Amino acid sequence: MQILNKRRLQLGCLAFLFLLLIAIYLYSQYQMNTPATLLLPESGTLPELHLSGGEVLKGWEKEETIYFFIPSYVTINTLSLGTGLQWAEPESSESILQYDIVSKILLCHKNETTQSAKKICFKHSANLYTIYMDLKGNDMDSITKQDFIETEIMVVSSDGNIDYQAEDGFVKGRGNSTWELEKKPYYLKLSEKTSFCGMEPGRKWILLANAYEGTKLSNKLLFDFSLDAGLHYAVDAEWADLYINGEYRGNYLVCEKIDVSENIVNIANLEKENQRVYQSCEPYTEEFLKGYATDQSPTNITGGYIIEKDTTIADSPCGFITNHKKCFVVVSPDNASLEEVRYIREYFQNIEDLLEKHDETLMEYIDADSFARRYLIEELALNSDAFITSCYYYKKRGDDKIYAGPVWDYDAVLGESDVVDYEARGNVWQNYDETTILSMKDYRSTIANLGWEEEFQNIPAYRDTVEKAYKDLHPQLETLLYEKIDAAAAHVKQSVILDSIRWNYGENHAGHYSSYDNNVRYMKFFLAKRINFLNRRFGMEEFVYSDNTDAIHEITCVTESGETKISFKDGSLLKIDQLPKYDKEKYAGWVYEWDRMPVTGYLPVYEDMTLHLKPLASANEISSISK
Repeated sequence: MQILNKRRLQLGCLAFLFLLLIAIYLYSQYQMNTPATLLLPESGTLPELHLSGGEVLKGWEKEETIYFFIPSYVTINTLSLGTGLQWAEPESSESILQYDIVSKILLCHKNETTQSAKKICFKHSANLYTIYMDLKGNDMDSITKQDFIETEIMVVSSDGNIDYQAEDGFVKGRGNSTWELEKKPYYLKLSEKTSFCGMEPGRKWILLANAYEGTKLSNKLLFDFSLDAGLHYAVDAEWADLYINGEYRGNYLVCEKIDVSENIVNIANLEKENQRVYQSCEPYTEEFLKGYATDQSPTNITGGYIIEKDTTIADSPCGFITNHKKCFVVVSPDNASLEEVRYIREYFQNIEDLLEKHDETLMEYIDADSFARRYLIEELALNSDAFITSCYYYKKRGDDKIYAGPVWDYDAVLGESDVVDYEARGNVWQNYDETTILSMKDYRSTIANLGWEEEFQNIPAYRDTVEKAYKDLHPQLETLLYEKIDAAAAHVKQSVILDSIRWNYGENHAGHYSSYDNNVRYMKFFLAKRINFLNRRFGMEEFVYSDNTDAIHEITCVTESGETKISFKDGSLLKIDQLPKYDKEKYAGWVYEWDRMPVTGYLPVYEDMTLHLKPLASANEISSISK
């Protein structure tokens, strides 16, 4: 009898588990196969898509087509039309929604007797988290760089689970040149430390727009690669689709703000110690430093510090300027006392003084290995902002050395930068075989140039450290080139396609090609060229990289007299002397129709392209373009 009862109990448990699994499956199908209703609001001219979970997605119109950008976790099978809407074509009257198909819909607003026909298209993201922000009655123009405003936040994973939800979040703008673009970056502050988009708990989160980049891959790939390359700390990041007040804002890279944290830079938290001991604290500025005049400081101010090289300290509460006018912001502690700022300034000034004398003693004051590895990452990426801004260092407590890292800001690298000197060299940042950041003063303002890295190369012990570091990390470069780029591209591709519809990539010089796949091909091509560039420098064997196909592409050259078409093999390099001749007293040269940037012999032909002649009067417009 006991055995029979035991078996019945086991069967009952199995039946319960079976029913539970069925319920979970049915619920997940309901969540994934979300019924939706297309409604025409009383105010406004575009329909809204209302999901069963309460989410509202606003339509967005481009070139006479209304687009709806559907999050990764939603798969709409049934679609109902609200009052004032009807399908214009009988074959579209079915309730089954089809993605990527342009249909026609009739709009009839309340109190109007006429109808307007509109094209409508539904686009679906994939694989990514979705972030919803509701600004509590404020519009998007209310978001500024100066002040936080309140926002409700909900994060949904790609499988439909709510990763985070709160009503008491805060948001403001961030960035320098990127804040001036239509697609803007943001800074989120949560009420408490918590996991966000599946990452380790944090409170301060950055949403990078990556508006300058066609693939949206570089930042995350190089953040992750920096750990593979041997740096101790790196920013974790995840891609997400962002909606603000129901409006799709595009593909963003979410990452925790660089700060003292167990997850980012795990050093002594001098900022918190300052908060505990300060009784009074007032901003104070001297000629070469900024900080706080305080009644006292912690007993041990040797660390930790996070320092950022920038072009100014004017916008930061704490920072210092060296004797050679190099600006450093004290990121942490951001409440640094004058005593603390003077202390860390002495360290950096000492390094600068030793560099000026090419004194190998400086090796006692820097962690040469982290400096070398960070330099190699910047060189491989051919970062036009390297050692100018977004260049971080840290100092541990009780440690006499300054460390390099974490790395940051790679949205205009690997040939993406459009910093152009039209009349002289063109775009040197696409010149993968010659340009080196060691000669950055030749390409950028000497005021902005840090000048350290070039001087480091005059120290034999440091040069040896760089060569050793490169040979050590070289196997990781092969993994990045042949595996990780493709994996990341497959993961984010569908979201980037939606982003490219929402934003004008050509206008922002994001990518060199209209095809996402071709922009990824170019990234790999450029990286392979940079690896060979450094292989030659360090006496290592070069390798042949090619993913060219048998395709033939057509280059159309538009002139006053008409069009000339030239055929090129896939992957071949366009040579300027192969193009039609033009009047050099009238025209500055050929530019790509895609982004109006100068034609270069360093850009492979991966697709059909159209070229135009740029009048001389407009050459200065191009030379002023800078990311």
